Amino acid sequence: MLPDSDESGAVTITQEIQSAIAQQNISHGSHLASDQVTVSLGIATVIPTVETSWKALVTLADGALYQAKTQGRDRYFLESEIGKRQEKQL
Repeated sequence: MLPDSDESGAVTITQEIQSAIAQQNISHGSHLASDQVTVSLGIATVIPTVETSWKALVTLADGALYQAKTQGRDRYFLESEIGKRQEKQL
């Protein structure tokens, strides 16, 4: 949760997390897809209202994570309540 952060801020934090993990160069051992640990992340944004439920935000984030994982390794996917979708690879 990043209160008082917009989509751009959430994407920046996500990229920083991915970069920090990549810089650790952690061996993945016997994993066939990659020899280095990576992370895929789901980002969800909502503008809070009286009707906004935290469950809706979690559902959006879970869907975004699923999209990121479906599209490959070391990615993030942004899902916002206003219908913007964005997928990026580091």
